[in-house]
Amino acid sequence: MLNNEETNEALAQLPPPEGESVLETSDSDDSTPPTGKSNMRWSVIIVGAVLALGALLLGWNAWQSNRATTETTASTSATGTRLATKDDLNALVGTLGHSLYWAGDQGLSTYELSGTQPNTYIRYLPSGVAVGSTDQYLTVATYEQQNAYQGLESAAKVKGAKSAKLNGGSLVVQPGDKPKSAYFAFPQANLLMEVFDPKPGHAYELITSGVIQPVP
Repeated sequence: MLNNEETNEALAQLPPPEGESVLETSDSDDSTPPTGKSNMRWSVIIVGAVLALGALLLGWNAWQSNRATTETTASTSATGTRLATKDDLNALVGTLGHSLYWAGDQGLSTYELSGTQPNTYIRYLPSGVAVGSTDQYLTVATYEQQNAYQGLESAAKVKGAKSAKLNGGSLVVQPGDKPKSAYFAFPQANLLMEVFDPKPGHAYELITSGVIQPVP
């Protein structure tokens, strides 16, 4: 992720066509920090620039100061946290006015839903695990974020970052120091999505394989 000074760009969204595939991948060796305005949550880069979101590991410090990080959300209870069914998620999409991303049903019938508009988190709790568990599980976050795509372009240039462009037009970035989180955004959209998984690198794989999609 970017540091506080590097955490100064923003990110984007919109539902892509299903089944995106990787067009280009990149492991950045460029140590030159990106420039921009810091209004992301990436550390919460992407939650300290778009990448400093230190948290679902969202990483960037600027973002971190603006909201809770994803990693934190992935492992602790939050205000308004509750169980939600697929129907509840569909209803929420209608009130948000924009797409809400998830990792499919993953064989579950209920999901932990938390966050305050415009930031929403869907966490996948195994059967028998109580809402608010402090353990870390797969979590998908959707944030309203201006210039999200441009922010990720800068984040992708940070040394150690892993990135890919998908057929649907989105850009995916895994910060070098946050292997459990990956972020993606679409051009001309104002949404930033973050995926957190306790297994390093798995979040990135879920996005590039097309598993992460808008709630239908």
